[in-house]
Amino acid sequence: MRMASWIAASLFLLSALAQWNDPDPIRWIALYLGATLLAVGAARGQFWLWPSTFATLIYLATAAPLLPSLRAADLSAFTSFGMSSLRDEEAREALGMLICAGWSGGLALRAAGRRRARRRRRGLLLPLVVGALSTALGGCAALAPTPATLQAKAALPITIPLGPEVDLRPRTTVASGLANPRGMLARADGSLLVALAGTGDSAAPGSGALVELTPPREGRRSVRPLLIGQESTNLVALVRRDEVFGLAGISAGDDTVLLTLARFGGPSHVLAIEGQTTRPWAVVHGNINDMTWDPRRRRWYGVSSSHDEILILTAGARSRRFVKLPPLAQGQDAVPGYLEYDPTTDRILVSLFTGSPLGEEGGTGTDIIPGAGKIIAVDPDSGDITDVVTGLTAPTDLALDSAGKLHVLEISRDFVDAVESRQAMLGKVSHGGFRRFSGRLLRIDRQRGSVTVLADDLDAPTNLAWDGAALLVAQGMGTPERLIPRPDGSITPLDGVIERIELPAHQP
Repeated sequence: MRMASWIAASLFLLSALAQWNDPDPIRWIALYLGATLLAVGAARGQFWLWPSTFATLIYLATAAPLLPSLRAADLSAFTSFGMSSLRDEEAREALGMLICAGWSGGLALRAAGRRRARRRRRGLLLPLVVGALSTALGGCAALAPTPATLQAKAALPITIPLGPEVDLRPRTTVASGLANPRGMLARADGSLLVALAGTGDSAAPGSGALVELTPPREGRRSVRPLLIGQESTNLVALVRRDEVFGLAGISAGDDTVLLTLARFGGPSHVLAIEGQTTRPWAVVHGNINDMTWDPRRRRWYGVSSSHDEILILTAGARSRRFVKLPPLAQGQDAVPGYLEYDPTTDRILVSLFTGSPLGEEGGTGTDIIPGAGKIIAVDPDSGDITDVVTGLTAPTDLALDSAGKLHVLEISRDFVDAVESRQAMLGKVSHGGFRRFSGRLLRIDRQRGSVTVLADDLDAPTNLAWDGAALLVAQGMGTPERLIPRPDGSITPLDGVIERIELPAHQP
């Protein structure tokens, strides 16, 4: 027993040290160090009943919310040091906590047996300990998300038809030459805040920036940097698509304007924009691409696409999970990208980009299934999920007008020319994963059940923002200036642009 305990102590200590690079290291290090101390005590012949029992309850409570990930994880999650899917992280955490619970539970039983022998009360403490552990396990199971929460509820969603109505609206260019424009916010004075994710070039870090486009004068705007030197990363080596991460969403609510800095594996940061300056607002354990304000519950929500989560955000605190989204019908990760509070239904609308059936780090990067994306509605109280729009291909941002009509971007209608590295991509004309100039803006009337194309041939559009009675569309995901093909066969440098699309009369 002593030799086994020393071995267990060594393994638990190594597990604690391995958590140093975790997005939330303190909690996991403390948990594994607790198991280490119990193992060291056992190796020295000391068995503590109540500390071991308490530790068992803590480990079970920590493991309970992660148990669904064990069903979704591949065998490779436990047989290799690498991760074939980001779900592997949670599966490993769940297994680690179950091992710790089994170890501390065994020590509690051993301690109970010794105490029982000393007091000659055979058959008394052991049932108490077993009963306590069974009660704790039942309570932890009750804390875990229920199947009703995890599975999409039956609904009658609007399915995107193969031949939707077409009403192409006038378009004008607001700005060009931008390095991956993302979130935007039109101000009352006519200026425009824009988050630039940057070039994604590791040789030139810190290319991300928050800029202000001044009100137009004689048809031109000047660019005023408000925040520079921000992290910018190209995920091409991970997802085999020319996809740049960095500064992302800008959202307003509760007299506050927030900006996200998304890191794919986390931790990410949320900043508050105050006039011409920014300040730290919160830390997010995963990546965070977008946020929305719920005025009824006075709560901020965000999405983490790398963890398939909807989060609750709080100023000065770490985020906490609200809903863990299950895999889609064909096994893909849900990949929530953007979200918007819908006052007409009191739901949170979320766009699901969807991942590859082979995992985000598996496959070719272009095997995303056309038509598998959708918009879901999430109940802010229960977390229940309902399909709203299905049949989308890689939907990104969404926006609602005052009549409840939904506007949705699709970044691309096809995925081609997967690439293995940024350098290989720069050496030739390539779509780079997203078929260039195949994005579109859809208008969905949920009352009539109609779908209308308002803008077509957009180049990898990512973000929407209201500007009066028009929508601003940020386009040009990818490496600036690399050569990309146009639909007519010509070649052009990739450019980050913002276009203004005039819409039928309405109030945003």
